[in-house]
Amino acid sequence: MILAAIRNNPGFSREKIANEVGKSRSTVTRAISELTKKNIIRRVGSDKTGRWIMVENTPKNEKE
Repeated sequence: MILAAIRNNPGFSREKIANEVGKSRSTVTRAISELTKKNIIRRVGSDKTGRWIMVENTPKNEKE
């Protein structure tokens, strides 16, 4: 649910994602942290004007 909200609305803040999926901001923050650690998503830009991007599936030796 959270990943789908990020995919559909990459510019959304954690607060807006929480409202979209009906979860608390802390739950969304925890989920985003896990998705970032697993290299599934990445934040590009600032907290205020940035956006979330999906990290492409590439072999580990080809990642940045």
